[in-house]
Amino acid sequence: MSDPALHSPRAQLEPTEVGHTVERLTLELARMRDELDESMRLATHDALTGLPNRRTITERLDEAIERPGEEVAVMFIDMDRFKVVNDLYGHEVGDRLLRQMAEQLHEALGDTSEAGRLGGDEFVVVTRGVSGNRMVHLAQRVLEALSGPVDLGHRCLPLTVSIGVASSRGGMGANELLNRADAAMYRAKRSGRGSVVYFDEEMERELAERSELERELTAALQDGQLGVHYQPIIDMRTRLITGFEGLVRWMHPRRGVIPASRFVPLAEDVGEVWAIDAFVLGETGRRVAQWQRIAPEFSDLMMSVNLSAQQFRDNSVVETIDHAVAAAGVEPSTFQLEIAETTVIDHRGGDATGVLQRLRDLGVRLAMDNFGTGASSLAVLKALPLDVLNIDRRFIAGLGECRDDEVIVEAVLGLARAFGVEAVAEGVETPLQHDWLARAGCGFAQGFHYSRPLTAESAEALLRRQASRG
Repeated sequence: MSDPALHSPRAQLEPTEVGHTVERLTLELARMRDELDESMRLATHDALTGLPNRRTITERLDEAIERPGEEVAVMFIDMDRFKVVNDLYGHEVGDRLLRQMAEQLHEALGDTSEAGRLGGDEFVVVTRGVSGNRMVHLAQRVLEALSGPVDLGHRCLPLTVSIGVASSRGGMGANELLNRADAAMYRAKRSGRGSVVYFDEEMERELAERSELERELTAALQDGQLGVHYQPIIDMRTRLITGFEGLVRWMHPRRGVIPASRFVPLAEDVGEVWAIDAFVLGETGRRVAQWQRIAPEFSDLMMSVNLSAQQFRDNSVVETIDHAVAAAGVEPSTFQLEIAETTVIDHRGGDATGVLQRLRDLGVRLAMDNFGTGASSLAVLKALPLDVLNIDRRFIAGLGECRDDEVIVEAVLGLARAFGVEAVAEGVETPLQHDWLARAGCGFAQGFHYSRPLTAESAEALLRRQASRG
């Protein structure tokens, strides 16, 4: 028998109540659907710019490559000196710059292209069915759209980008294509920034060689293939050796001597630069301690070594240098640490002045390397606890022939005197350059005009000849 209560009027919902219930359920379902859509969007798109993120753009690139008969190309775009903008103006300004860059990029592209943000200041454009002159025009249009002053309301900032372009070939995946475009982009940066470079056969050979060198580098460290060559630093007044710069070299069994400029960047990428820095500090410390005992006039012989950007940024750098000085058994002032100007400027947000001061407190000497190639202001320079400015070889090359270079070197020498630091001219190769520097009052120099980098045995022989001349 059925329950009569079920058929009573009170057991039935009024039409108004039904309507309210349906409305609540509809709103709840809409909210859940919106939350799901937002979660999906955040999983596939960059939160700051709204562009597809790395995973999404890589998946879409793979899909485009797999379509038969469709030519696919990639533009890898990187904002020039973005870290400096972040450090000088703050991350809020940096984020606004990235959002504006994303908007300008979207406006510059046609229907056959899609933009994405890989992270940081790296953007990528995937193009389909665009080749030859059309690709050249598109890349140039993107370059022009993203270059020039950017109005951020309270200030205008100059902006340039570097672009690398690569096209797909048979059997190539998305990651390989992105790596090729990335390599072309770095070539654009090395060639002066603010330009477009296309991946070509020469870069393909370089990329293959780079991959091979990366594989061989770990073995080189283990097998003792690294060595240090020593280039004399000359007192311009006496023409006598006052120190050496220790330059790491890879004695490759097949390729011969490989300079640091070719393999140290690889070591930074694969995490081996720490081992190289430790080797150089240990080897140069041992040699200079030995050479200081050759004759009394060498008791103050100085050894200059390059500090890599990664080591400079490491929290334990002061402790590492302290251990190296103690292991060598020399006065701390024996070591002169060379830090590239761009490394110091790019690290300003990480308290470069504080790191330099702690190193200075150890008693080591500090040199800003490649001075004149970065973006140091006088205020920054004044705040840094430096002992030496190394004048970049690019400005030394024109001395005696190019007035522009002469004006720059005169200005740097004037800055060195004003701040009470020494100046070292790098890359002196001719008597004309030496004579000009001597007349201008430059204190120290190094370069092929005096000596090429020498093996430890040849450097010691040179010191003994200098000591025998009294």
